[in-house]
Amino acid sequence: MQKIAICDDESSALTQLSNYIAQYQSLCQDTLFVETYTSAESLLSQFHHQFDIIFLDIEIKESNGIDLAKTLRSLGCDAILIFVTQYLQFATEGYKVNAFRYLLKPISYHSFQNELSGAIAQAKMRKKEITILTEHHTWQKVTSSHIFSAEIFQRNTILYLESSEIHTLEPLKSIYSKLEPIGFIKIYKNSIVNPEKITSYTNSQVTLSNGRTIPISRHRYAEFKKKYMQYWEKLL
Repeated sequence: MQKIAICDDESSALTQLSNYIAQYQSLCQDTLFVETYTSAESLLSQFHHQFDIIFLDIEIKESNGIDLAKTLRSLGCDAILIFVTQYLQFATEGYKVNAFRYLLKPISYHSFQNELSGAIAQAKMRKKEITILTEHHTWQKVTSSHIFSAEIFQRNTILYLESSEIHTLEPLKSIYSKLEPIGFIKIYKNSIVNPEKITSYTNSQVTLSNGRTIPISRHRYAEFKKKYMQYWEKLL
């Protein structure tokens, strides 16, 4: 089941998106649970709900969709964010909160269907778990979406999460064999990254949304770029 929230101060927009979701669900095998909110305050008051996908109106009254997204992120929300707007001038701001897509009003069902389908595919991928052997000789399950990168430091393999890290007794090669099928990319002999967490990259390094900057091996750059594009193409 995928839990979806819609936050928009226009009742007509809430009705339209809710109807679009119902129409989509009638044609697919996914179970979708939907809740609607007319203000930032009402959504934040229900934050204990663990939503997988959130549709946010950027021009919501008495608030701002970008600011609301920043607040949600600061509270630990890792839901897939899709902004709904009449203007794309806010697009660059959306990258700061790791926005997934933008829907431009007026919204057609076809464009909505494409974005929702991609978001659901990514939500399913993010829920996949791997089991690792920790430095304490215990097995621990880790949800792939919580992993930003896996790197070797002083011969130890470390998984970097949002605000913590896990030291494992497994070699990086073993970790990569578990994460590569999910889309993780090896960019250096001692580091792999989660493409979902990349905010920018050059031909020499990638920057992740947790602030880490990791070098890209020169001979791996072409392969990295290809795999990075393939990862997002699967979600279109």
